[in-house]
Amino acid sequence: MATSKAERFRLNNREELLARVAALEPWFYTFDLGHGNVIQSKLPENVQGIHETRLQMLMRAIEKHFGNRLPDARCLDIGCHEGFFSLEMAKKVTSVRGIDVRSESLEKAELVRQLKAVENLTFCYGDCYDLDKYISDSYDLTLFLGVLYHLSDPIAALRSISKVTQELCVIETQVIEDVAGETEWGSKDWNHEYKGIFALIDETPEYDSGCPEAGSSGLVLCPSVHALLFTLRAVGFKHLEVITAPMGGYEQHVRGKRVVISAAK
Repeated sequence: MATSKAERFRLNNREELLARVAALEPWFYTFDLGHGNVIQSKLPENVQGIHETRLQMLMRAIEKHFGNRLPDARCLDIGCHEGFFSLEMAKKVTSVRGIDVRSESLEKAELVRQLKAVENLTFCYGDCYDLDKYISDSYDLTLFLGVLYHLSDPIAALRSISKVTQELCVIETQVIEDVAGETEWGSKDWNHEYKGIFALIDETPEYDSGCPEAGSSGLVLCPSVHALLFTLRAVGFKHLEVITAPMGGYEQHVRGKRVVISAAK
């Protein structure tokens, strides 16, 4: 059977997109593009399970909150990277917007979106510290996955996210051990209790080398669980839940070194 002109155009266009995919290697996520084409993740095999664990945990939080309203929800994926979770959410909700500060990550995300022909998903440039400068709407659901602990000012980022979240934000992050106690505050007679802590981490080598998984600065702050929960309440989230890791999930989630938190208004 002869191939029509329109079919030849689609085939040629797909081949061009696949050539661009190859030119942009390495990739952080694995994507099945259909027709036997698979983008392979650069991560070691024993680490790649982190994405499936994240997905299971966030979907548990999302489905619990929205129930049968989920297909009508609008989602904002903040720090969307190559669009893995944006694409997954596009299967579940009415529309998704992915936002990121790295143009090379957005290029990858848009390529995969085109190759998978996902119509209810868009990507745009934007900084998590000033979301209202880049988007004019608020969203029923916001995602903030694997980003918080790469930031120099996580409190400002969560405050910005709260402004654009109507109902639920799901946060996934590395965490540190908590420290309890009090400190002097202006006088030996005045004290303040710790509300958890943020640890200063030096990501300068990763940042200077242009690693797309590093933060937007070299020095970053990683929260303890109590610090994160207290901050989320302070910026306007009222109902918080630390999601339990699934049996056989990624080892850091199982050991509590990474957490997924459901934060609802």
